[in-house]
Amino acid sequence: MLRIPRAVEQSILKIRAYFRERDREMRAKSNGKMGFTTKPEMLGAELAFWEIEDDDELDEFLSGDLLAAIYGTDMPPLPKGYEPLLYVLEFERHCQFEGWTAIGNRSSDMGRIIESYRVLGLADEASALEAVVAAAEKISDNDDEYHDVLGKAYGSVANKTPDIEDRLPLIYAFVRGHPDWFGEEVR
Repeated sequence: MLRIPRAVEQSILKIRAYFRERDREMRAKSNGKMGFTTKPEMLGAELAFWEIEDDDELDEFLSGDLLAAIYGTDMPPLPKGYEPLLYVLEFERHCQFEGWTAIGNRSSDMGRIIESYRVLGLADEASALEAVVAAAEKISDNDDEYHDVLGKAYGSVANKTPDIEDRLPLIYAFVRGHPDWFGEEVR
């Protein structure tokens, strides 16, 4: 039976415990008027997240629990799917909040991010991002036309997945189709 690595599970449970504690503190300070949404103390379906059929539930786990718990942390070696998945999810998150500024903020990782899109089956997106990176190298972040130039570079490449709503179903399909890239055999 495949399940997520124990280190991933422990990291997720640690984050959940942190927010349960913040919830208790907030509720105590506000006489129960404010608090945090918390999640169960134990993982259920998340132990084999690639089997979660509902896209919203899978997204909640990937973008909420998984990304928050292990992106940028020291983890033991994980199955090969985690690195590309986390690079793409984190970059998508940055793009949602920063727009094209994410390119400059993640410049040292863009090669790995682009390759991660390819690994997940999003070659068009990878090619469009290569065009954006090439354009970004020719202008400064302070250029008044920065966002326009990068947007035009992105649009100059044929891409069947130009919006996050186009990419997410393909990411979910990849995750569901490659459980051995995310799970470890448990005896």
